[in-house]
Amino acid sequence: MDNIMEGDNENPSRGLANNVHHSPSCHPHRHINTGYRPGNQAVGTKIPQISYASTAPELSDDRRYDFFSRVVPPDSFQAQAMVDIVKAMGWNYVSTVASEGSYGEKGVDAFQQLSREAGCKVD
Repeated sequence: MDNIMEGDNENPSRGLANNVHHSPSCHPHRHINTGYRPGNQAVGTKIPQISYASTAPELSDDRRYDFFSRVVPPDSFQAQAMVDIVKAMGWNYVSTVASEGSYGEKGVDAFQQLSREAGCKVD
């Protein structure tokens, strides 16, 4: 791995992907998944992974995801900010609408829990 970041003009990340793929520590039939979930082969082979979009609170568990990092805060921070807005507006009853899936459902769960603790009823 002379120059791990050396790629080409069309795909500058190709150098990293090729070096990782040809590394003796990687299984030759595994591919690196650049998706949002850290449950892929990159984490399994102890390759550090940095996410720009993963917000699920469970990803903060360093014992389980010790090679995972993110550059955005977990959903719980956004949920707390929403509760602060509800309290500042003096509202005591709110409804939620969220997308189906981990991001929407976990975010609403965090918001509902924090809202109940703040004495606000959530529908």
